[in-house]
Amino acid sequence: MTDNELERALFALPLEEPPADLRRRILGATVYRPRLMFRAAEVWALGTVLAIMVWLSWYVMSGAPALAGKFGFIVTSVVAVIGAAFPTHAWLWLALGVSSTIWISQVSLMPARRRISDN
Repeated sequence: MTDNELERALFALPLEEPPADLRRRILGATVYRPRLMFRAAEVWALGTVLAIMVWLSWYVMSGAPALAGKFGFIVTSVVAVIGAAFPTHAWLWLALGVSSTIWISQVSLMPARRRISDN
């Protein structure tokens, strides 16, 4: 069978008509799909932090000997070392910067949603 005969046979096949709203559904599922609220990295980071918190909570509450005291001592030591390494005004500017970053990231400056056209 040659290519021409094969093409003629393919074009001679009876095909169903596509649904009337097929184009709109495809565009709605791809191009005009609503954006996700969180990026994958944010979900992974949040999941990791929550998993560590649950693990530490279970470990502390399960009666591991003196773990709560050791964990508290480690946290206190780390905070004391970091606090001694930076002057007080550096902490003030760091807190101001982190706070500004968090508040600015919460501002929604998204343009109005586009409507799906029936073109």
